[in-house]
Amino acid sequence: MAHCSTINIFCLVITMPSEKTGPNTDLRTLQVVIPDELIFQDLDGETVLLDMKSGQYFGMDETGSRIWKLLGEYDNLQEVLDALLAEYDVAADICRQELLAFLENLETSGLVTVETAES
Repeated sequence: MAHCSTINIFCLVITMPSEKTGPNTDLRTLQVVIPDELIFQDLDGETVLLDMKSGQYFGMDETGSRIWKLLGEYDNLQEVLDALLAEYDVAADICRQELLAFLENLETSGLVTVETAES
């Protein structure tokens, strides 16, 4: 039986930053890789993900779905952050923290890998 999870963005998440996504990390050096075995679909402004390897379904709210779309449009996390700041009324430091927490949740769930971008 498949397990359903919901990944929310802009909620209170207290996490210890990893070395690669710490407060001093240059987001221009980071990119997100989506595994081939992940299937995703937009449904009325929300994104549903299916991890074919584990059989788990995941759902994202509207903001999480927007971030997911931006990850496919931009080459690095700084560009994603800049796009979010242009679209949402949120302080830059809060947006950065929430973006990184969201990505850490995705990475912990095996839905993405955050890597250093190749120069």
